Amino acid sequence: MSFVWFSVFVSIVLSSVVNCCPPQERIAPACICKDLGDGPMMMCSNMMSADELIAPIKATDTMKMFSLVIVDSTLLYIPSKLFKNTFFEKVSYLAQRFSNFQ
Repeated sequence: MSFVWFSVFVSIVLSSVVNCCPPQERIAPACICKDLGDGPMMMCSNMMSADELIAPIKATDTMKMFSLVIVDSTLLYIPSKLFKNTFFEKVSYLAQRFSNFQ
């Protein structure tokens, strides 16, 4: 019986650790990460090459991420192998960031 409780406790702890943002120092300065309720969302901006995405995306290896949003960036392509061992539910690319209209 105690093994069952231990297993439940470990799975709860691991799921809470895995469903979080990577450390800011591993994704800055180009990216930020916040959990908005659906899961961690990472937003990267001002990327000029796919090479600049390597460190932030690799920082999420084995983490369950809700989305990756790339904004205000000039990327000709993003190699699919960059996402090996990552778990993004959504990946989006926005050419321009929206601003408030007055």
